[in-house]
Amino acid sequence: MQASDQIASFGGPVGWIGNGLIKTRNAIRRNYNLLIDICFWIQFYVQGKALLQDFRILPEPLYSQSDFGQFLYRLQLTLEYPSGWILIFLLAFSSFRDEFCERIWARAATSFAKFLVLFPTIWYGILLTFLPWSNEELVKFMLPNLLPPHMELVPNLENIGMIQLQAMNFMLMEIVLVLPVLLAGFYKWNRWRSGN
Repeated sequence: MQASDQIASFGGPVGWIGNGLIKTRNAIRRNYNLLIDICFWIQFYVQGKALLQDFRILPEPLYSQSDFGQFLYRLQLTLEYPSGWILIFLLAFSSFRDEFCERIWARAATSFAKFLVLFPTIWYGILLTFLPWSNEELVKFMLPNLLPPHMELVPNLENIGMIQLQAMNFMLMEIVLVLPVLLAGFYKWNRWRSGN
C-alpha cells in the first residue's frame, strides 16, 4: 500500500483531500500528452511573439483598434502565466508520467542536453564566420545591437560592467523563458518519432 493510498484510506477531510489528490494525479497522468501540447503551443506563441517584438521584427500590436484585438490580448495575458507554470510543473515532476511518457521524456532530455552542448559552439562558429574580425569593429557592431532597441542603454553610461550585466540579465531572462518550451518541443519531437 502506497503512502497516497494510506492517506486516502483515512476518513473525514483528510481522506477527501487524499482522494481528490489521487484523482487529480490520475487525470493528469491520463491526459499528460494533451496538457503538454496545449501548454507548449500557448507558450510557443507567446514567447515567439514576444521575442519577435523585442527585436522589432514584429511591430507592436495596437490592441485598442478593435474589440477582437482586445479580446485576444486579454486571452493571451490570462493564459500566458498559468500555461508556463503548468508546463514547468509537468516537465519537472515524473509522478505525472506513465512508463511510455517517461521513456520519451528521457530521450527528450538527452536530445536537450546535446542541444545545450552543441548550440553555443555552432552559434559561435556562425558569429566568427559572418562578423568582422577586428575587435574594434566587433565592439562597434555588437554593443548597439546587443539589446533590443527599446532596451538600449543610456549613452553616457561609462561603466562597461553595467552594459555587460544588463546584457547578461536580458539574455538569462530570455533563456529561462524559452528553455521549458524548448524541452517540451524535444519531448513532442521524440513522441512523434516513436509514433512513426
